[in-house]
Amino acid sequence: MAKMSNGPAMDHAVSDDKSTMAKIIGTFPMSDEEEITQKRFLAIKRNAEVLRCMAEEDH
Repeated sequence: MAKMSNGPAMDHAVSDDKSTMAKIIGTFPMSDEEEITQKRFLAIKRNAEVLRCMAEEDH
């Protein structure tokens, strides 16, 4: 059975660029609102990863 995709695969170069940008952005101080927004985004991303892994285990 073919593995279902959850969307287009991210190019490793793009992924590395985003990681580098995140490190650069992380060096600047953030307002409380920006920090809350970032933490919320990371929590949603982490939850999506967990759900994706759970779905893959079911197949």
